[in-house]
Amino acid sequence: MKKLTLLFILISGFCSAQEAEIFFEQDFQKLGKVTEGDQVKIKYAFTNTGTEPLFITKHTVPCVCTRVRFPLKPIAPMATDTVYVYFDSEEKKGIQDRTITLYSNAKNSPTKIRFRLTVKKK
Repeated sequence: MKKLTLLFILISGFCSAQEAEIFFEQDFQKLGKVTEGDQVKIKYAFTNTGTEPLFITKHTVPCVCTRVRFPLKPIAPMATDTVYVYFDSEEKKGIQDRTITLYSNAKNSPTKIRFRLTVKKK
């Protein structure tokens, strides 16, 4: 009976340890200066460092000036992909610091990516 219990514990531990995990090469980007009205495209490369496929399911952004495009397909273990962020600097001035929250099946979800830039007046 002890052997059966030990076997059950080992199998349970192994199964629960299999999860997706998202790792961004660079989760913060300082972009310098742009001119008001510029459209900025920012790339965030990531890897699924877990053992199960990664599914990004949704995101939140601080304002409508920031849009996000993430992969809709599952990301295999150890595979890489990219999240694209688009920032519209129209009617923005000064320092803009934005944090995007990504939700997924990863054990480290939610995950945050961030950028900062300065918008110069036209």
